[in-house]
Amino acid sequence: MLKNLKKLTALQIIFIAFLMLVIGGGTLLSLPISSSTGQFTHPIDALFTAVSAVCVTGLTVIDTGAHWSLFGQVILLLLIEVGGLGFMTLVVSIFLLLNQKMSLKSRLIIQESYSLSDMSSSVRVVINVLIISLLIQFCGSVLLSFSFVPRFGLVKGIWYSVFHTISAYCNAGFDLFGNSLMLYEHSPYVLMVIASMVVCGSLGFIVIMDILNYRKQRRLSLHTRLALTTTAFLVFGGMLLFLISDFESVSNNPFIFVMQSLFLSISQRTAGFSIQEYNLFSQASIFLTIILMVIGGTSGSTAGGLKTTTIGVLALNVRSIIKRDKHTSFKNRTIPQSVVKQAYESVFLYFFMMVIATFILLLTNPRFRVDQILFEVISALSTVGLSMGVTPELNVLGKIIVGILMFIGRVGVFTIIYSLNAKDNHESLYKYPEEKVMVG
Repeated sequence: MLKNLKKLTALQIIFIAFLMLVIGGGTLLSLPISSSTGQFTHPIDALFTAVSAVCVTGLTVIDTGAHWSLFGQVILLLLIEVGGLGFMTLVVSIFLLLNQKMSLKSRLIIQESYSLSDMSSSVRVVINVLIISLLIQFCGSVLLSFSFVPRFGLVKGIWYSVFHTISAYCNAGFDLFGNSLMLYEHSPYVLMVIASMVVCGSLGFIVIMDILNYRKQRRLSLHTRLALTTTAFLVFGGMLLFLISDFESVSNNPFIFVMQSLFLSISQRTAGFSIQEYNLFSQASIFLTIILMVIGGTSGSTAGGLKTTTIGVLALNVRSIIKRDKHTSFKNRTIPQSVVKQAYESVFLYFFMMVIATFILLLTNPRFRVDQILFEVISALSTVGLSMGVTPELNVLGKIIVGILMFIGRVGVFTIIYSLNAKDNHESLYKYPEEKVMVG
């Protein structure tokens, strides 16, 4: 067993680790102790919930607050935390507690998990990720407790504060209220605390550490600058579009309406918390939500989607094409052609899976409209967790497909492809004759 494990590549170990987390979490959630009624939960529903938690998506087929007992909610929260921060954070923490050194293989897995450029500082990066994440989550829990404790009491209020802070920071979108954050649609304070946690999680650990080290380094990496630029554009651009679309706010207060629009612009892209039933949204707002879900958060974060940096690289490449420049550049730096190529590959694979999954779900669940199925598929693939009420009504095959989409969205399509294809990368020693093809 150990010998076979040593033969596995880093990407294969990451793939297997996430799979084992899902299976283990699903098994625990199916037990009677995990449900509030003391009965077994259907294995498909338990497994689906585990996938959604580990993949920090938030799509559910059963009411999180009503169905799960305290034990089940704790298991769910642990799955969200480990899935959001990465299982290697847990592994490194255990090694440090046991005072054990990390092997070269483990450092390589950390490098792949967090998309690091080198593995020399991999353990230090994971330690920083853990410390920063816990500090941010502690601050978020304290801030939410000012609102939740007076309303739900000390113990329940603190638990709700911790649960929703972790869910927001990990961009999971799970809630214990039963209707997401609709209770707080008129509370700018709660909405902005949740939104702040979502932004911190969706920016990515590398970006946050880069910002914190700015005073020492006196510069930000190109990745950080591109991520911050694209994120700011999406947040404020999305807010403006929500404001001018015919989204009907139940509030006549302009300030609250602006805060709601800002919250939607942040949450709909990555976390999946909602403040109103999606059947009440205008078609323009639903279409805008789909676009934001497709883009998602930043690479190396708890968020899914195509990633802000991917979209940023594509936009810069299109600009260079229009300007007839041979190279794609940003802030006096040239982006390698291999990175541009990978961005286009990501877009192609994302839309290919989206089309295939949508078609299969329409075949197997014909009572739903195209827009409803497409919304759920993108929400699952981008690990957002928003729903138009379709997911709980899907048949078993439909739930399995949505579960697979969530898993692919969190682990990463390239991780899955490379883990299934263990052949060493090598360039071909020969090349076929060139011949032009008309395109465009």
